[in-house]
Amino acid sequence: IRAPDLGKWPIPTHSPLDAGAFITAGVVIARDPETGRHNLSYNRMQIYGRDRTGISMNIWRHIKAFFDQIEPRGVNLPFCVAIGPDPVVMMAAAFRYDGDEYEVAGSLRGAPIPVVRALTCDVMVPAFSEIVIEGEVLANVREMEGPMAEFTGHYSGADPKHVARITAITHRANPIFQ
Repeated sequence: IRAPDLGKWPIPTHSPLDAGAFITAGVVIARDPETGRHNLSYNRMQIYGRDRTGISMNIWRHIKAFFDQIEPRGVNLPFCVAIGPDPVVMMAAAFRYDGDEYEVAGSLRGAPIPVVRALTCDVMVPAFSEIVIEGEVLANVREMEGPMAEFTGHYSGADPKHVARITAITHRANPIFQ
């Protein structure tokens, strides 16, 4: 595995007053540290450097609850970001479901979603994604994130947010960055 470099990807700065480039359409995948169930969600990620991002984990997100369970012990939370997966995976990420959200995606597809284990962590990722970014949310680390223009036409503020270290990036031949 080569050292990941987010700067080699066409990650856009969406609006003129944005604090930088943001991943916004990636499906963030994390596992509950107690049950092992997978959660799919959307969490914007501001690019800080070749292998560091901010990650906006709002209080109503399962991923934040997972992290809150382990951060007091100084434990990082592994996660992955699937860019360009099956559209039913993207739809399932928009649901709030207390089970494994791959179940929602499979129900929408009418068949199980093919998944494979990520290279650097114990997270199952959609096998047919264009790009998969692997990383971990760092315990007890916060950096300023934002502002960013939201789809409503307003800018969010800048606040201290969680920080992620990227451990690997895998992709198809000639991937499409969505």
